[in-house]
Amino acid sequence: MADNLSGTSIKAFIQKVPEWRDKYLENNMCVFKVEAFIQRDWKNPCLEESLCEQSHRRVESLIEQLKGKDEFIHPEDDLEIVYRWGGGRGHNLFAQIKKNNSSDEIQEQMKAAFSVLADGDPVRALEELKRLKYCSDSFGTKALAMRSPESAPIWDEIAKACLRDFTIGGKKVKSYEQFIRFCEHIAKELERPAPRGGGRWYLRDIEMAIFQFGWDHGKFKGRITGELPLGR
Repeated sequence: MADNLSGTSIKAFIQKVPEWRDKYLENNMCVFKVEAFIQRDWKNPCLEESLCEQSHRRVESLIEQLKGKDEFIHPEDDLEIVYRWGGGRGHNLFAQIKKNNSSDEIQEQMKAAFSVLADGDPVRALEELKRLKYCSDSFGTKALAMRSPESAPIWDEIAKACLRDFTIGGKKVKSYEQFIRFCEHIAKELERPAPRGGGRWYLRDIEMAIFQFGWDHGKFKGRITGELPLGR
């Protein structure tokens, strides 16, 4: 499977989205706790459907320590939780952000990002977060996705690799705006009831499926093929 570079059509991928999404959650059981912390929403019903996996004990411990903390008193705590959850190079990137940006700068940009995100503009929210030195697409959108899973999918290297052969209106998918449009298309096409209720699929849940698809195909070798017209 990891050597299959021929790609999977978007139609075939859409049929498997619920399966990929469920498998993602089996492998990332801490994600709802991270979401609940960033949103300060401890009544989040999704918390009941998963526990914290062993590899995220440090994340769970941080969350327990910081419960009840008001937003933006120490916004770097929020970023540390997101970065530790993200794994990989996340901890080193977080250290670089703290080293190269003051607490005031982090607070200012997080406030600005979350404000425009609340107004329904995740693309501009990412631009605000990327004003912080060493904040990338990958980890900037992780913070946004934890804040607003309805509208902000994670735009990381695996998602980018999965869509390397896909086009929208004849153009390669290279921007966060295009990626959001792609996820919105899939959300509209899905027939199975949305897993979080409310009648619609969250874009974060679509992206979970994309990540798991890419991961199971050898991280960077899974491809979703096809094209969306500009009018979609």
